Amino acid sequence: MTSVANNIRPRNSCSAASRGTVGGSSFLEANGPTLDTKKITGKGTQLTPLQRRARAKAWSHRTTLALMAVTKSAVQRKRYARTLQCCELMEQRDGKITTYYCQSRACNVCQRIKVQVGIQNYGAYLDQWVDEGRAQFITVTLPSVSADMLRPTLKRMHTVFGRVIKEIQRLYGQGGFFQGLRATEVTWNPRRAAKGLPAYHPHIHSCWRMTPEVAEHFVSLWMKFFPDATRSAQDIRKADSNGKYELLKYLQKAVQPMKDADGTPLIVPPVIQDEIYGSLYRLRCWQAYGLTPLAGDEDCLKEDEAGVVLTSGTDAVELTDEHVIWTYRAELFDWVDMKTGLLLSNYCPSRKTLRILDQFLPTIHQSPGHDQWPT
Repeated sequence: MTSVANNIRPRNSCSAASRGTVGGSSFLEANGPTLDTKKITGKGTQLTPLQRRARAKAWSHRTTLALMAVTKSAVQRKRYARTLQCCELMEQRDGKITTYYCQSRACNVCQRIKVQVGIQNYGAYLDQWVDEGRAQFITVTLPSVSADMLRPTLKRMHTVFGRVIKEIQRLYGQGGFFQGLRATEVTWNPRRAAKGLPAYHPHIHSCWRMTPEVAEHFVSLWMKFFPDATRSAQDIRKADSNGKYELLKYLQKAVQPMKDADGTPLIVPPVIQDEIYGSLYRLRCWQAYGLTPLAGDEDCLKEDEAGVVLTSGTDAVELTDEHVIWTYRAELFDWVDMKTGLLLSNYCPSRKTLRILDQFLPTIHQSPGHDQWPT
């Protein structure tokens, strides 16, 4: 394919030269992930969602390259390769854009979409419970564990959590079903790791329509199964309308609350992220109890907050009636029409974002085949 670097026409403060050059191509397999379709909107629509999509793709691309460099699992490597292909190509035809999603936990794009799907499906339930004054946010956890014990611990936690729910249902259900949501999260403590202590911290967040008394009994039952768990580590609080965002947040914290001397957030090392993703493989980290999704199938990838929205701020509207293949170029942090050099979102990452993403580069460059993928 002929390079079109000289034809690129960004509209924001990022110059084409500072982003890189265009060359080469990447392709999606025909039997790849789920196909999602987005309508092209006319002028006047906000551009921000499309730029958010480009930012999420940039983060996902850089993270996944680092994960591929460190993983020792053939299964994980295959899944990471699929994540690299997520939203790699966007096809514009007949006033619509279609693309492929990998649905991987390691994909920032898909995780953001799933958060929005969860809010659309279950956010109204949580708001209703808050209005009734019966929304209880419960977090149960265990002491930190080592990497080799993380997966067995997670499986045990899920099993016990199910038993606790059945017992609560038996005692307080009164012929009905308790309504609730749960989400599993794993964090990593670098301070404990530096001291040679177990540093992986698994916990389960949940929100229920129940009274505080029932919530207290819930936690007491949990601790009967895990005598080594401390009561102070468990948490019960009255949920507010923001609880749904807490419950539906990303699988793990890729950016630590720690900062270096100049204030830059520190990433979780890719080898640690790979351990967490491997431990969560084929475990159900999200589940609803007694609730029907309000927006339909909770597994489908539909999104408004970060959807593909074309406006007067993007070059795509100039080609609304044409057939265009927008190809993602990591050097540009954007999708480009390889025929004309037009950019899809005109996204330009901030200096802070670039400083965070650059923390992945040493890990990526240690991989023998890192030059196969632009960073």
